[in-house]
Amino acid sequence: MIRPRSAPPGDEGTEFAAIQSQLKNTPEQREVVGPLVARLLAAGWNLDQIVFGRSEWRVPKSPSEATKREKHQSFAGFPVDIAVFDEAGNVGDPRHLIFIVECKQPMETAGVAQLESYFVGEPHVQLGAWINDPTPAATAAFIYRKIDGRILLKKQKVSDLPRPGEAIRPETQRLTFSDLIAPTELLLRKTVEDLLDKIVAGDSVGSHVVS
Repeated sequence: MIRPRSAPPGDEGTEFAAIQSQLKNTPEQREVVGPLVARLLAAGWNLDQIVFGRSEWRVPKSPSEATKREKHQSFAGFPVDIAVFDEAGNVGDPRHLIFIVECKQPMETAGVAQLESYFVGEPHVQLGAWINDPTPAATAAFIYRKIDGRILLKKQKVSDLPRPGEAIRPETQRLTFSDLIAPTELLLRKTVEDLLDKIVAGDSVGSHVVS
């Protein structure tokens, strides 16, 4: 269950100071990550539901590293700019990580490819967004994990980042041709593999019925 902030927003100056205190001293953090976190707070998320800046969330680089994380051991991971959990009490539990935002890569194709690799390491994540401009009307790349496990890439606005309690799925907004993004090689390969697995499974069931 996603829990929004339980109290109305406090003093904006205090929130701004709290965000700034957690940011790394880089242009990307000051100009993109900080304003995006402030936008999430304005949308209803709690600051203690969001991992960013110096305390950044890390995605395991491989299945073996994921196993180390499960055992609470030190592991090698990719840093994520912003990670949002369903509630403050679940921060740190990857099963409750609901969406991530990546701002490091300057090019959309590189950012999308990076998010796809993060989806492999974080199987519970429902949404990944590549954003390099924090203004509400700026175009961003959103990657959704559908119920059947497939991944859908879609162009949306920064203002489309989910609010607490909203369903995180592409079907909540009308999809047009201009929203679509050309899939990367990794995504195409995974889609083909999924289709082949379903075909093999269907053939197996059919052979049992015939026999």
